[in-house]
Amino acid sequence: SEGGSSIFTDKVLELTLFDGYDWSYANDQFGPHTGDPRDFKTFEELWEAFRKQFQYFMSLAIRGKDTSRKMEGHMLQMPFVSSIDDGCMEYGVDAMVLSEQPNPWHNPISNAVAINSLVAIKKLIYDEKKYTMDQLIEALKNNWEGYEKMHRDFLEAPKWGNDDPYCDAIGKALFEDIISGEMRKIINYSGAPVTPGGQAVGAYMQVGSRMGATPDGRYGGDPAADGGISPYQGTDKKGPTAVLKSVSRVNAATQKAELLNQRLSQSIMRSKHGFK
Repeated sequence: SEGGSSIFTDKVLELTLFDGYDWSYANDQFGPHTGDPRDFKTFEELWEAFRKQFQYFMSLAIRGKDTSRKMEGHMLQMPFVSSIDDGCMEYGVDAMVLSEQPNPWHNPISNAVAINSLVAIKKLIYDEKKYTMDQLIEALKNNWEGYEKMHRDFLEAPKWGNDDPYCDAIGKALFEDIISGEMRKIINYSGAPVTPGGQAVGAYMQVGSRMGATPDGRYGGDPAADGGISPYQGTDKKGPTAVLKSVSRVNAATQKAELLNQRLSQSIMRSKHGFK
């Protein structure tokens, strides 16, 4: 496999909101300068700044992965595996070198936090103009403390996984336009485009600990989103069918795979149709 490694989509959005500066963890300029969001007049400007940050970090990740894979071919040979692989025997190369069937993929993590944050920003700042970007930046820096009414409004903004067309349109665009669209522009060392295969498993806890408050209403240090295409924990309020309708809006052909953790309430499982 040529997969592995991760990109934290929600962390990339956090960096976008601070012009590439990681204020909440590293206290350093990690990303490129893509502009102060307080100067953006439209949601589309924010979207394109986010795209540039994502492009930058994806390029770094794949270059690092290509380098490590090349080193594996020189330093981590697998003679036994190679001896029983037809392709290795035919071409006379080690299994760690063979790229007869390219399979590059990368792991975007905590996408639901990014989706919900973008939805809240678009709705409350750009569409309804209820708040300004400057107010949001200050609220995030203060971990929502002193901004309780504003925090409630951002928490109550539409969330991914509830069959909400407004929210799902942004979720679909994130997966297809940014995540898949930008990954597939990168051709890895074996000559194939990189595809997304989101599967946070347990890494969402680690990601959350390295991130400040986010516009979806999450507090700094709280867990990020699990799965790959799953709703954020506790925000899917309309049942499993609504979750499936939301995620099915994403064109599956644009993804290698996305992990969906489907949650079933106790009331459903204890009904006459569930467990007793």
